[in-house]
Amino acid sequence: MIILSNFFSFMNWRDLIEIIFFATVFYYISKWLYADHHHQLFFYFLGYCLLFLTTAWLQLPVVHSFLSYFAPVTAMLFILLHQETLQKKIITLRNYIPVKQIPSNWHQELIRIALIARNKEIPLNIIIEQRDNLNELLHSPFLLDAPFQVELLQTLINSTTFIPEKFIWLKSDGTIRSINVSAQYKIDEMQNNEIHTMPRWKQDATILSTKTDVMIIVTSEEQTTNFTVIHQGTELSSLSAENCIKLLKKITLAALNKKGKTSHESKKESLNRQQHTS
Repeated sequence: MIILSNFFSFMNWRDLIEIIFFATVFYYISKWLYADHHHQLFFYFLGYCLLFLTTAWLQLPVVHSFLSYFAPVTAMLFILLHQETLQKKIITLRNYIPVKQIPSNWHQELIRIALIARNKEIPLNIIIEQRDNLNELLHSPFLLDAPFQVELLQTLINSTTFIPEKFIWLKSDGTIRSINVSAQYKIDEMQNNEIHTMPRWKQDATILSTKTDVMIIVTSEEQTTNFTVIHQGTELSSLSAENCIKLLKKITLAALNKKGKTSHESKKESLNRQQHTS
């Protein structure tokens, strides 16, 4: 107690505010960097801070000044190395869409369109956006954001501008977002060298499914009615049309249920809980 009283006797309330401020900044930056398990930036940041304090304690003014002026450059390097986690944790926002009438049969119609296109030797690669927003991960020539319509999707697929090697982008509520979509990433970011030998669509599907909760449906490369589904880094191949529809319904409905309830329902539940506790 005596040691603490002597310690605080040399400090005033302004010093305490500054200590709390810098401790809070250090904590949140460390927590942010610690989330990146790939680059282990937290330990580099901790080492930089220790080196900065050590040079001040050893009274090395030149090195200390260099570290001070170099701090903004170091921060930019951390941001560049940490961009993958930034993209997933910050840029990849959650979709909160208002509750609207969802076509009950759009799952079946989508698979039926895929089968028709396969008979015409047009392979389809379909991205189903779930909770994770894909705006920063996908490149599309335009955005439709149109409700699912069989005629619209068939017109897009049969158009001369349609590129089968790229993706059709839909949302879990049946909204048609775009066609001729490609992923935006660097393949070198993947540690697994096997991805370099995969077809382009499979590279995109593998990386997107590991970064987000996206569901990807691909028609079989062979002349069959089977489908391949990639979700959360797992590939399910040789799925029948019926099983593909069941899986599509299960994943999309689960995503819609997790997207949150309307504000009216949330307020109603909160009121019910208050009444129950009282």
